[in-house]
Amino acid sequence: MIKYLGSKRRLVPVLGELFTASGARTALDLFTGTTRVAQ
Repeated sequence: MIKYLGSKRRLVPVLGELFTASGARTALDLFTGTTRVAQ
């Protein structure tokens, strides 16, 4: 499992670029509402 310490907000620009490059039109945040990302 990849653990990320810090705000997911800092990842948004990078994720946006990846989604644009892949042609994705939607995304799912599997960690919404969990504390796993914050731990």
